[in-house]
Amino acid sequence: EEEEEEEEEEEEPPPPRKTIQYIIENAKDASYATAWPGTTVFASTDFKTWRRVLSTEYDADSGHLTWRNDDNEDANVSSGGSTYYAYFPPFSHRDHLNLIARCSAADGSRVRSLGQSLDGREIECVTVGYGERVAWVIHRQHPGESMAEFFAEGLLTRLLGLDDGGTIDGVTRKALEMYTFHIVPNMCPDGGVRGHLRTNACGSNLNREWASSEHYTAPTLERSPEVYHVLREMDRTGVDAFCDVHGDEELPVNFIAGAEGCPNWGKRLQALHGAFTASYSRANDDMQQRVSYEPEPPNQGKMNTASNQVAFRFDCLAVTLEMPFKDCITNPDPEYGWSPDRSRKLGASLLDPLVYVHPNLRKDGNFWESMPSEDDYIRPTAKY
Repeated sequence: EEEEEEEEEEEEPPPPRKTIQYIIENAKDASYATAWPGTTVFASTDFKTWRRVLSTEYDADSGHLTWRNDDNEDANVSSGGSTYYAYFPPFSHRDHLNLIARCSAADGSRVRSLGQSLDGREIECVTVGYGERVAWVIHRQHPGESMAEFFAEGLLTRLLGLDDGGTIDGVTRKALEMYTFHIVPNMCPDGGVRGHLRTNACGSNLNREWASSEHYTAPTLERSPEVYHVLREMDRTGVDAFCDVHGDEELPVNFIAGAEGCPNWGKRLQALHGAFTASYSRANDDMQQRVSYEPEPPNQGKMNTASNQVAFRFDCLAVTLEMPFKDCITNPDPEYGWSPDRSRKLGASLLDPLVYVHPNLRKDGNFWESMPSEDDYIRPTAKY
């Protein structure tokens, strides 16, 4: 038989890549339009890997936010298929339920519902540890701040050894001996499902529902059952340390906001706050101390916010932790920016400062007089 040589078929060149410019024409009407400068949107082709689109620009005169898909340096699209864009990568309700399921299956954890949201979704709380001190960590009061639930995932993964067959490190072991943790991964599931940035199903901003104001009574089952159920359980368990985890649109850093405006703020709470933030910065250099919200004036704190209400109600260390939507200027990474992975790592690192401050949380006497200078309270500023 004669062998016939097969002629190699010439491959057709790929079609020329189309340049598409995306324009959000009413970006100026967003809740925090002042935060657009310096923002880079995220892009993904698989909902797993998200990269920053470096061509993102905001024109303050026109109010347009624009980006393109044709810049190779952006590394934001592959040939063919679909591309998804996001302000920050989503943590979907399915992701939330998967996290709850993993925690339920882990040894040493107890998952329970504290109550239901307005749309009938459960407000799950994961309890782990057996220490005398009680620590509460809540996440995503503002549902659009999805980095907060990535933070929760990192914290719970370390506490329960979710990625290591239940194996935990020495610091985690100490934390579980020192504390009983009550962790709420998602305070506002309705808002997330509905696509809200800051509110629940009826339009309430949960971080203004922790006490009544001159305009409304709070929390109530009618307008803020999420806060109502969590605060009721806090009253039952007590609180020795509290962290409310958020994302901030404007400041390009991770930071801690304290309870300086509370009536009970004094040398004790100031010392605990200083030691906590200093220890956190040493444990993870994505945290820093000098930039934060401007502290509220003495005795003028908003008592309907979570950290202020908890600090005053339980006379304890209570902080608000904020992560950036933008890149983190203390450790810049233009390609990925502040990301889900870094949010998880910052969540895992929360255990280190909690272990560090544990001996002084309820200590009698002027313990702050013998604390090292590296733990001194630094009054922060919003200027950077």
